[in-house]
Amino acid sequence: MQLTITARVVGALRKDEEAGVFESFCPALQVYSQGTTEQEARAALESAVALFLSDCFQRGILDRTLNSRGFSQVLTSGIAQPLILPEEFATMRKTFPEAFEVEVALHLIASRGSTLAIHHTRNDA
Repeated sequence: MQLTITARVVGALRKDEEAGVFESFCPALQVYSQGTTEQEARAALESAVALFLSDCFQRGILDRTLNSRGFSQVLTSGIAQPLILPEEFATMRKTFPEAFEVEVALHLIASRGSTLAIHHTRNDA
């Protein structure tokens, strides 16, 4: 049996002139990354978010970690919601001026003995 969970969060990007790199940040999860180009920094953040979520799931702390960052369960009708910037992102707007959406699919596979194997894929839009 396989279950796919898609996580969609807001990322932010800025150029660090002093270091000569682009920094990327996901304020909702408090995850940072970087790259030598904008595209590389976005991809690095997507990988970092996927690793963060996978690691939390494997350690059995995903629900506690997400709750501690202000997430709660929302029941929806399956209708896509518009991109809404979290409140904490508004305070980061001055230092991280460019917002973008990060989407990561986590694939959970139930194997014998009810152990789950985790794989993630990137959404290269």
